[in-house]
Amino acid sequence: MTRIIRGRLIVAAVCLAAACQTSLKKDFWLAPGDYDVQLVVKKRGALTPELRQALSRLSDTALVHMRLDSVARDSIFGTYTGEIHTLGIMAGRVTPGPQAVAGSIRNGRFSLELSPDATDAGVILDGEVADGQAIGTWHTETGPTNGSFVVRRR
Repeated sequence: MTRIIRGRLIVAAVCLAAACQTSLKKDFWLAPGDYDVQLVVKKRGALTPELRQALSRLSDTALVHMRLDSVARDSIFGTYTGEIHTLGIMAGRVTPGPQAVAGSIRNGRFSLELSPDATDAGVILDGEVADGQAIGTWHTETGPTNGSFVVRRR
């Protein structure tokens, strides 16, 4: 009898833990919400002469600040500030001020695009929420430059 009760308690605890983990994943993306996004280059494509001229400095990491304005059902919208072009990519306008962020959430995974309005140079982040942070890989739409990222709520 105690073995059956103990077995049911273990099953209940596992189910509760799974439900809590699902809730944590859903609750990670909040609007309004502020996040830090750290991007790290794993592979960099060849720099064109135009890009080399446009870059004042080159870096293997970038930190941007993201502000989510809307998280509705399976869509995320907001803005980010920071310089991602220093990674060796030309993402959107290289001007001060907020740039657009748009994305989707589905089945615990997400896809965000930094500078989705840039027709040839958006940066796409694909990942999932785990242990209170979002992790995954990023790539550009047009080139071989890619890497990993971590998103943390501020």
